[in-house]
Amino acid sequence: MPSHWGSRRLNIVSQSSPTGTQWLQAVGCAEAGRYFRDFPQAVMAAAPRPRFENDEIVYVSGGEGAASQGEFYEALNLACLGRLPVLFLIEDNGYAISVPGEAQTAGGNVSRLVRNFPGLYVNEVDGTDLVASYGALREAAAWCRSGRGPALVHGHVIRPYSHSPSDDERLYKPEQERQEEAARDPIPRLARFLVEEGLLEEQGIRAMERDVDREIQEATNRALVVYEDCRSWGYGAEIAARIADELFDELDAPVRRVAALDTFVAYQPLIEDEILPQARDVEAAILSLAEY
Repeated sequence: MPSHWGSRRLNIVSQSSPTGTQWLQAVGCAEAGRYFRDFPQAVMAAAPRPRFENDEIVYVSGGEGAASQGEFYEALNLACLGRLPVLFLIEDNGYAISVPGEAQTAGGNVSRLVRNFPGLYVNEVDGTDLVASYGALREAAAWCRSGRGPALVHGHVIRPYSHSPSDDERLYKPEQERQEEAARDPIPRLARFLVEEGLLEEQGIRAMERDVDREIQEATNRALVVYEDCRSWGYGAEIAARIADELFDELDAPVRRVAALDTFVAYQPLIEDEILPQARDVEAAILSLAEY
């Protein structure tokens, strides 16, 4: 999963690929901010000079599976010890791939487990409720900026599909539970909220749904498969082969693929950009197919 992206302009720090190792890096970023606050001359001496406004907080997120690892608790301990402005968000869908929460977290609830960390703000929220989630995160950010310590928001969310293409949640998640999760889907829930608050009419929602359906169903008869795996022997090749095999009579152009080069992914950003498919590559392939 080569998602080694970040942005200096937006203060987004690239995280490492191994699951659950992002917690301590976030605490380190907060400690760097504390150092700049206590030693402002360090900001002036640094090259290139960091953008530091003295009210920064560090946001870091992970699932309930990653929150059962030791680095998570080490990070909480260090953040509380230094009263560092770190906002931890736990997106809890109840399963770490196929392992239910009660089988990996003592008591089955991480926020109840950590409530006694000194100086830690803890808020447990329905993560499928947009308004409640916004309120919880806003309060958590204010707590961090106040200097009182870190904050943890524990959002109970859904996972409306299997964890990955190699996973089949029907093998371990009961059908009734899957139906209950579908009923909590945040997208139709937000639509109902907009109607109830008078911000959108029911007719407007139906019109948007008809527009989406029409766009999905619409007379292009062309297929472009975009994926980050290597072009040769990747899963996209299998998808392209099945489209050509089963839908050949519906196609007005060859199936086109945009994928990574047949080589290892580099960790140097410029080389990584050359290896992985970019937006310009997708755009060029779309235009080429449209003109076929």
